Amino acid sequence: MTKFIKVTLLAIALFSFNHLSAQTLNDSQLKQNIVPIENPLSVISRINPVIYQYNVDEYPKMNLPKGKQTGFLTENLSALDANLVKKTAHMVPAGKNSFKNVQVDEVNLQALIPVLVGAIQDQQKQIEALKSELRSKTSSK
Repeated sequence: MTKFIKVTLLAIALFSFNHLSAQTLNDSQLKQNIVPIENPLSVISRINPVIYQYNVDEYPKMNLPKGKQTGFLTENLSALDANLVKKTAHMVPAGKNSFKNVQVDEVNLQALIPVLVGAIQDQQKQIEALKSELRSKTSSK
């Protein structure tokens, strides 16, 4: 193949690639049955933040972090809302050239964030209502 043909084919490929268009989908096209989170402040108020240490002696092959950790117990979160917990697979050495798959419950941070935002919004509404009530009481005196 001559150099001219190679350059021509490359130019055609680049031109074609630049003129391809990807389909763009927005949230309203991808998601359905959209409803607000109910009582997010109630959910957040029942979450128990804890300080803990991983059982590294019992599970040394999992390479768990040592020392004090902060977070939540997945048992507590799943009792409040099953979407707040996800299962994650970890490959753990099980011998020479072999591994086993260990399923671990973990906090679904992506699902927790909207609940936190909803709780903050609910609190802000309460704060605004209390401020309005206070203004009306102080202006009536």
